Amino acid sequence: MIAKKQIVSIEIIETLSKIVTIEADDEEQALIKAQEIYRDEQVVLGSEDYSHTDFVVKGCKDNDKTSSSNSSC
Repeated sequence: MIAKKQIVSIEIIETLSKIVTIEADDEEQALIKAQEIYRDEQVVLGSEDYSHTDFVVKGCKDNDKTSSSNSSC
């Protein structure tokens, strides 16, 4: 008996990361300032800031049945 192949949806998540130094009165103000300079594109992350990649099974299709669980098909 030949097993039917499954159609599997895989999410690829690539993470970029950079540490910036902020001068502020406290951590909360530093966080707000970091968010502002990021939104204003004063800090731009690129390939040199690559951290890691994750692969997550999002669902599969077999014999016209669909599964969307995060577990294996």
